[in-house]
Amino acid sequence: MPVRDGEAAVEGDFELPGVAGTGARIALDFVDPGGAVTGKLLPTGRARDLIEGVEASSVDATNPVVFVRAKDVGLTGTESPTDIDADRALGGRLERIRTAAAGSWGSRGARPCPRSCWSRRPHPSRRSTARATTRPRRT
Repeated sequence: MPVRDGEAAVEGDFELPGVAGTGARIALDFVDPGGAVTGKLLPTGRARDLIEGVEASSVDATNPVVFVRAKDVGLTGTESPTDIDADRALGGRLERIRTAAAGSWGSRGARPCPRSCWSRRPHPSRRSTARATTRPRRT
């Protein structure tokens, strides 16, 4: 974390896609992040599972996440955040997938409830917030 005059620096020119404004860049290094919450990189021990009728991949790399294909939940992958938030049926379905994924890991409580992520094949889109980054070399 950048420090100026003994305090955390908040001003800077770093931009984070999807976040308004700029600020100081905070670099994080995660040492051995696989299984940070569940104890295993692949919480079910498999790369793919059938969860709520959808092929999904559960991964715990610092934070547990369940990945599904956008088309498998009725999305194209180019929807806006507003469109996704407005789709209550989709929200309910993703919540059922998240809960079932956590249950397949042996979790029965609120934790760890994974984040959900959907993906699609590469496609040109003006809504994309992804960009390539490189990690600075340490000397």
